Amino acid sequence: MWFFSSFAALLVYSTLYRLLPRKRVYDYIIIHGAGLMPDGTPTPLLRGRVDKGVALWEKQGKTGVFVASGGQGSDEAVSEAESMRRYLTESRHVPADAVLMEDRSTTTMQNLRFSKEIMDARSGVQSVPGRRGLAYRCALVTSDYHVFRASEYAHHIGLKADGVGSHTRGYYWPTAFIREFIAVTKAHLWPYCALARPGIDRLPCATGLYRALGRDTPVVE
Repeated sequence: MWFFSSFAALLVYSTLYRLLPRKRVYDYIIIHGAGLMPDGTPTPLLRGRVDKGVALWEKQGKTGVFVASGGQGSDEAVSEAESMRRYLTESRHVPADAVLMEDRSTTTMQNLRFSKEIMDARSGVQSVPGRRGLAYRCALVTSDYHVFRASEYAHHIGLKADGVGSHTRGYYWPTAFIREFIAVTKAHLWPYCALARPGIDRLPCATGLYRALGRDTPVVE
């Protein structure tokens, strides 16, 4: 019951968060990478993210700087950051000096951490873990199903950012959201362990299980 309630709550909260009005002007617009086509061009999913970022940039008078964030996978011809840079400058006619690249990341958290390092350095802000109220404001653009988790990670590292979601086609959305739910659940696993504690404690492998989850003893405070 708790599992299904959590799923429904995340679905509702994620939807409401995406629908919040965004009337701010952003200094930086982070675009999260996704997979590339074999020729190194953005996939439709990634192109949707970039187009959403450009729409936001145009809406605020073509001010602000893009941070194209994404490393190079083993099966990708170029980094996702480079692919986005080419698409932004060549297809969407964004000035080259309005695009920064973060091409080391392979995860959502790295997208944000490494992008934050770039923005902090460019804005003359010392990067301090957990710091709030930085001297700049940014938007993080990703697919709509991914906005909640990315925004939560941004808050965790002290990045003042608003999540903006690009449209995801209906046939792909359910699978993608389930994957997001699993990732969020894994990051907040202890409420589930607390509810399941009576059964877990009776298992012969209980001690080993708790240690694997980061606890030395089966104590839930």
